Amino acid sequence: MRYEKPNKAESLLADWVGENRQGVANRKQLNNRKYSNKDDAEIHKLGALGELMFAKLFRLYPDSFFDDYYGKLKGWDITIESLIGIDVKTTTTDPGALIVPRYRKNNPAPFYALMLNRGDRFYYAGAIKGEDVFTDERLDEYIYRVPLQDLKAGRIWDFKGN
Repeated sequence: MRYEKPNKAESLLADWVGENRQGVANRKQLNNRKYSNKDDAEIHKLGALGELMFAKLFRLYPDSFFDDYYGKLKGWDITIESLIGIDVKTTTTDPGALIVPRYRKNNPAPFYALMLNRGDRFYYAGAIKGEDVFTDERLDEYIYRVPLQDLKAGRIWDFKGN
């Protein structure tokens, strides 16, 4: 499984972005649904760092990284050639799963990718087409849960016809 380790500048940038995302959530009085024992600010920071490490791993530019996190129109983190959107999720749980909020079914990303945070490393677990996330068997109360074995390795968004 491929991984990236953040350098000091990337860690500081992700901390800053995570704090700003938490500030927006506080102003809009949005609650983070808890799927881990981490506090909301730490979840935002790890998510931002996961996005950066995904972009670094695949040599992509995280063009939505600085967007007004809540209220962004696209609903994903990275856009490739103005056509393909990828929403990057990060988990620290083991073995972990890709978790997508139920409300995203109305505005899905074309692709979802999962990064696993293990200590100071971020591993790419795989990706899945957005249309394959929102099935009845994946629905678990307020979320869609995609187990690791259902993710595909590599750059699945590069195939022609996506």
